[in-house]
Amino acid sequence: MDTISIIITITALFNILLGILVFFRNPKNKLNRYFCLITISLVFWAVTMILYRASTSIFLSTEWCRALYFSAAWVPSFNILFIYAFLRGNKFLNPLKKIIVVIPTLLISLTSLFSSLVVNDVIFHSGWEKEIVFGPIYYILYIIYISSYFLWSYIILIREYFTSIGVKKSQILFILIGSFSASIVGMFSNLLLPTFKIFSLNWLGQVMIILYSASIAYAITRYRLMDIRAIVFRSLAFGLIIFITASVFSVISTLLAYLFTDLAGVKSSIISSIVIATLLTTFYQPLRRLIERTTNTFLYKKSYNPDVLLAQISEATSSILDLHNLLASISKTLVDALHCEKMGVVLLNKANKLEIYYQEGFVLAEAEKLANFPDVVSILQKQLQNLGGALVIDEMKTRYENGEFRPESPELLLALYQTDIALILPLHVKEQLIGIVVLGTKKSGDPYNSQDLSILK
Repeated sequence: MDTISIIITITALFNILLGILVFFRNPKNKLNRYFCLITISLVFWAVTMILYRASTSIFLSTEWCRALYFSAAWVPSFNILFIYAFLRGNKFLNPLKKIIVVIPTLLISLTSLFSSLVVNDVIFHSGWEKEIVFGPIYYILYIIYISSYFLWSYIILIREYFTSIGVKKSQILFILIGSFSASIVGMFSNLLLPTFKIFSLNWLGQVMIILYSASIAYAITRYRLMDIRAIVFRSLAFGLIIFITASVFSVISTLLAYLFTDLAGVKSSIISSIVIATLLTTFYQPLRRLIERTTNTFLYKKSYNPDVLLAQISEATSSILDLHNLLASISKTLVDALHCEKMGVVLLNKANKLEIYYQEGFVLAEAEKLANFPDVVSILQKQLQNLGGALVIDEMKTRYENGEFRPESPELLLALYQTDIALILPLHVKEQLIGIVVLGTKKSGDPYNSQDLSILK
């Protein structure tokens, strides 16, 4: 296997890992399923390129080349479905629109695989990439199909980007950057250049899909796309544990072998194994706790003392008279303890409208847009009354998508989720709602636990 094929293999493995993490985070979620389909098509596209380049006969090269163009045909189609699942959520494409998306893909891909209309033959050139002899449909339909589907996806994302706010706007930006950069390079090297019989970069598209995967991975870890950030972080901690443990005990094993052989004159692996097993049993758990504590601190998950936190809040309420300064002090204390991205306090005014008294972490006009959402007070009052306590936005959205829950306003629920709101807590005086406290997601990506909710109530 040459260097190019090794690079393609590494890219494919990264896509496999990301696809597995996303899919098993929530297999019932349409967004996760369609992203998994994209990764499958990208991985198959990469694998068929490796097999095509490695084939030494004209027959096998031609067959793998047809499989290569078969798999490539599904990438833009699954990309369209993924984008619609991301943007529309529960209001996904109806069956007719899905058929409209998939039928051209099915026809193009099957034609590529089972006929010579797209790929007719392969010609070997010593020391150069193989030359593909294309059939008539490649020039007429295949190029137009691939280009138009990717153009379709650009138009959808750009249009939604300029009408979105908050975290969703950032998510759209990174999906657009990833899909645009990877597809433009891929269409240039794997579609346009081969049309003019230039095949020296025919493999570059398979390498550059890393741009798409990397942008999705960044959107996951930075902007909670598909909610697997906590899994990614824990995988990092587990990987560090394995790496450090293996490294340390490999060194110890080598030193023990040297001591017993050269100094004691004993050539026995049994003694070394016993010593290593003893050390492993003794130090593994402390090492694991140390690494988890370190990564937890790094990833904004350092724990807090509930009693100390309550004492700090009590001290602030008894010593600060100015309302704004009081809210700022309490908010800073809670943000430092819970490591949340944003926080706001909103009270009902005499006109029964939401008035923002304090906000931190919100982008310009983001909180104001939520406070002025149509009929927001009535919606929140009904939702708080029906659920009887704090509103956990992520849990509500998941239950809604799974058909287990009907919110008072799906539009407001989606707007809260897209703005990175995690919790809404009611403020009551004599059972009368006077306002709400809004908390953003934790910087670690973890949900608020029972201790957090108990403190906040």
